[in-house]
Amino acid sequence: MLFAVEIKRDVSLNSVDPARVKDAVRRFAFLLGYVTRGYTDGKRSITLDAGSPLSLNPNTVKHTMTISYGVGNTIAVRARASALPWARRKISDIISYRLVQLLAHLEWEGLIDDEGVSEVEKNVSVAGRPFTHLAEPSVFCFVSTVIKIWLSMAACVAAVIVLMLFYGAIIIGIKDGRLFLEVTFGAISPEQLTAGASIVGIVIGGVTGLCLSIYFALSEVIEYMNKRIVSFAMFYAAVMCLFIIEEEAVIVTGAIAIALPFFAWVAYAFVWGLKKVFIMGADE
Repeated sequence: MLFAVEIKRDVSLNSVDPARVKDAVRRFAFLLGYVTRGYTDGKRSITLDAGSPLSLNPNTVKHTMTISYGVGNTIAVRARASALPWARRKISDIISYRLVQLLAHLEWEGLIDDEGVSEVEKNVSVAGRPFTHLAEPSVFCFVSTVIKIWLSMAACVAAVIVLMLFYGAIIIGIKDGRLFLEVTFGAISPEQLTAGASIVGIVIGGVTGLCLSIYFALSEVIEYMNKRIVSFAMFYAAVMCLFIIEEEAVIVTGAIAIALPFFAWVAYAFVWGLKKVFIMGADE
């Protein structure tokens, strides 16, 4: 289950025309690739959207920022994102930095009072891709990062195998089912059911989980694949429906086929969510 993460910040504005605030925010959106929506002169608020759903690249985590500048001489910024329970701190760090980038840009535009942001925040680079999982460009950090990716892949494969063990127990245990007749030719004991389910789970789950984990691992470094995780998961689920749905238990096996790639993503994201994110070119 995804949980909402929200960061709030209120800062004082200089005596400027509200239209300048809107223009500055839109320039910021253009520089960093945000999609601007939901702004009206009457409400004096702008919402910025960025990122890809289920992104495994910290630079493209899905989030929104709402800028309200119609109350007195202040500006209110709200950054929001969804995160798995164990990744809330990581996502919070990411959207906090994005919020500071916006404030740094507005300060550079001369809109924010000098006391509204700290000296460190004023010097934050307004870059679209500032995040990395490498603490520093060293062999040790590179190897450590690769090992963490392998652990994510192993968690993904293990989760799919567990799910397919459950699937195997269902389809083998169906009396007069197709697989039941082909494999067992008769009644089966609990031991035989467990053994058969293990074979189905390890063989099908291992291959399926490996394919998914490879895609997720490549998504961390290839943006084209990262942007299409949801589309790939839906396509993969459709393909799995053609092969593992049993007509004797169509609802349960269909639900497993559809949920499988998303269940695998959650398992992969477990280790990913625990990895610390760093700012490129900055000291740890």
